[in-house]
Amino acid sequence: MRSRSPPPSIATAEDLEELGGTNPMTTQTPVAFRRPLATLISVLLLMAAAVTVYHIAVAAKSARQAPVVLALPNPAQPLQTTGEAATGDEDKAAARSVLARQATQNGDGPHHERCADIDTQPWTPLRLRLEPAEPWCEDSLPGDSALWLAQGLAYLGGYHSVAAYDSFAACTYLAPTCFLCHLGEALAFGSTINDASTPAMRVLGQRAAARAKQAAAAMTDSRARTAVLLADAAVARFQETSERDNTYAELMDHAVAEAGESADVLSLAAEAHMLLTPWRFYQHGNGSYAPYRLPDAAKPSTRRALEYVERALSSNAEHPMALHLHIHLLEPTNAVSRAERSADALAHVARTALNGAVDHLTHMPSHIYLHINRAADAARANEVALADAAQGSLMHCAYGYKLSHDAHFAAVAHAWIGNWELARDYAEKAVGQEKPHTRGCLRASLAARFGHWEIAEMAASQSEAEAHQGPYDAAACALIRALSASSRRDADGARVASRQALSFCSRVHARMNDRAASLCDAIRRAAEAAVAFSTGDSAGGHQALANAHDAVTQVRYIEPPLWLA
Repeated sequence: MRSRSPPPSIATAEDLEELGGTNPMTTQTPVAFRRPLATLISVLLLMAAAVTVYHIAVAAKSARQAPVVLALPNPAQPLQTTGEAATGDEDKAAARSVLARQATQNGDGPHHERCADIDTQPWTPLRLRLEPAEPWCEDSLPGDSALWLAQGLAYLGGYHSVAAYDSFAACTYLAPTCFLCHLGEALAFGSTINDASTPAMRVLGQRAAARAKQAAAAMTDSRARTAVLLADAAVARFQETSERDNTYAELMDHAVAEAGESADVLSLAAEAHMLLTPWRFYQHGNGSYAPYRLPDAAKPSTRRALEYVERALSSNAEHPMALHLHIHLLEPTNAVSRAERSADALAHVARTALNGAVDHLTHMPSHIYLHINRAADAARANEVALADAAQGSLMHCAYGYKLSHDAHFAAVAHAWIGNWELARDYAEKAVGQEKPHTRGCLRASLAARFGHWEIAEMAASQSEAEAHQGPYDAAACALIRALSASSRRDADGARVASRQALSFCSRVHARMNDRAASLCDAIRRAAEAAVAFSTGDSAGGHQALANAHDAVTQVRYIEPPLWLA
């Protein structure tokens, strides 16, 4: 198994030549300080990542009623219909607008003026090069509805809820009695491990699930039982009860038992179990958070999810959703290399079958590549994902997914390679959708990593001047100033900035979560190292760095995994 910690240069000579890599350590940095610099800045980069949190808006406002344009196999003859004709009980355009507003509030909406009015966007779903969906529930579907169904499942597997809904809506228009198409509409309104559904989304999900249940009840073949179980699970998923997630996972277990080795059903069931503990799939047990050791650290729901995903991949080695979930399940573990094949397979599927339309799946392999010394591949994955999203937004008013996250990953990957210019440029892209005070933290951290101390201090000062800066961000900026002072052997400046960092951190412990508490412990120890190096105490500095490293290992997993920088 490959080591999780990258060597001093994790890119090949060819990679560096192609990507324009440079040495991040400047000759102006004192020799005694140069070696520990990467470890110190790793802490800073982790702090920048920790404040990258994706918040969900409360509930979307009701949308104006407007026609929705659904693309048919013949693009020259698009079908324009109100939702009344297609569903009988709600306007699809209004339902879609709830998802569109949610994506826009998350920062994932189209970024062009002509796409600004959510209620009148001329959206036409892209046609992907996919085979029809698995015939695990219905033998045949009229026209191209099976292709729309397959496309909807692909978008759903990449968390592109708006495009998924559009595809399923086209499917239900062409095949009004199709159980799977109605089920897909319901699933598009569900939570993911990244984003919780809003009350407005759950209301629409309930309605679509009820239609799916009606369609399932009308089925008469041998697979009707599977359809009924899936419909019951979907209905449970959108109930306004505290037990809805547990009930949904339990009912999906029943559906798996009935459906057999269907990659679609197994993947949906795996996600259901991941939703029970989103981003808390493992328990640290021995006191160290990363990497989690399999199988001991896996929670029961995580073990079940991993079993389902790997069964799905045995059935279909290129299933987009299964590949996506497999990466998330293994990226923080000591078995990360098991997911390398999934990362490579998803990179291939995203560029071929999906034709770059699902930008989040194009990005996903980088979650593994950064762990296994493939930073150049991680950088390329995110560059391509951002380019795909920009093209989709320009040409189709398409919604991307977590694009600041992609840019953040690209910045980190280029930092690991040693390319200051590209790391800086992608950091600029990332901060466009981050909280204002995060701008300076990310830019300052990257500049400090490369020894550009004037830029680092300027960015830190800019962040400190931002309104609404919390104590955690202030502590990060103060640590950057302490490191800058230490780099020029300014002991007084290092002590003053270090005391400020500790003062801010004293307020963090009482106000924030376990991740912030562990990070502030690392800040305290890194500040001690900065002071030690500034006074020429190399031995003390190295010991403080070792203590900072120990503190970082207690931090709950976060992406990108910046403490490995």
